[in-house]
Amino acid sequence: VYDSNVLGSSLRAMPTLRSVTVICGDEAEHGLPWSVLQAILTVPHLRQFTCHRHIFSPRTVPSIQLNLESPPQLTSFRYMLNTYRPIPRSHAPEKDALAIVLGAHHGTLEELWLPAESIPFEAMRHLKWPFLRELRLRGEFYGSNQLSHVLGNMPQLRLLKLDFALPRETHPRPIWPA
Repeated sequence: VYDSNVLGSSLRAMPTLRSVTVICGDEAEHGLPWSVLQAILTVPHLRQFTCHRHIFSPRTVPSIQLNLESPPQLTSFRYMLNTYRPIPRSHAPEKDALAIVLGAHHGTLEELWLPAESIPFEAMRHLKWPFLRELRLRGEFYGSNQLSHVLGNMPQLRLLKLDFALPRETHPRPIWPA
């Protein structure tokens, strides 16, 4: 559906463009290929990106990189999936792609929304989030103290929304370490 070359050049030709929202309108979720995500997220004047009901790079991409022409300035990153999506609720390539994008933009993000199942904890726990004021996580959560390590690197955090559901036959575990 999206031609990454045409999309990338079109977005770069709109110097006052600050926000891009990509929405999958039907009930089925489709994936956005890495080439399309890269075309959007490397636009130097982009400040806000929302991906709604599209799976974030669901296929393995060899040697994923985010080729940035200028320093990233993204301040808002929203990745939202249907709450009632089928299993599997996350994909390894999706987490890898999110780790790359968050690694590139963590220094400027002020707002971050993610599905709980897709959080790349290992990558996020090593990043500093100097401007992040709002973090929203939604979905199935299996209880991990990795969240507390991530939150410890967000000194400006003012809004934390944890909208978690426990899968059936799962016992709640603490989010914070003892």
